[in-house]
Amino acid sequence: TGTIPESIKDNSCLQKLQLSSNRFEGNLPSTITSLSNLRFLLISNNKFSSPNFPFSSLRKLEKLNIDHNLFSGHLDVSDLEFLLELKANHNRFSSISHLPTNLKYLNCNQNRITEKIPKSMRHTCNCVKCEIAYISNSIHLLNSFSLVFIISLIFTSLFF
Repeated sequence: TGTIPESIKDNSCLQKLQLSSNRFEGNLPSTITSLSNLRFLLISNNKFSSPNFPFSSLRKLEKLNIDHNLFSGHLDVSDLEFLLELKANHNRFSSISHLPTNLKYLNCNQNRITEKIPKSMRHTCNCVKCEIAYISNSIHLLNSFSLVFIISLIFTSLFF
């Protein structure tokens, strides 16, 4: 528990921030999203929340681990062109948008995704492993994930 100090924003060269399992709660402080040189942001196992996806300003991110938090709304990583790994499982996201073409690993298990997975995701995702579970959705043409080696669709209610 505790708070993240405002002074963290003064670390403009910071490339990796690991704050996992610290029992942080509430909205993600804007001081973190102002760290424009971050390449790795690991904030899993907290109780961070935000109705909007607050990471689009972190354009250099390569790895984003936000699993086991309380983030909700729309999961949009389309501006994160260098993102290779996204772990967003165990949150409250209701939809996913475009994925960066470089993405190699995606885990969106245990969210509240009810919207259709966009066609752009099927055609641009070059993931080696893609895990999407506990969704109620309509997915057509799963074979569009042409470069995905492992697709895990567990406990889903999908229509083909």
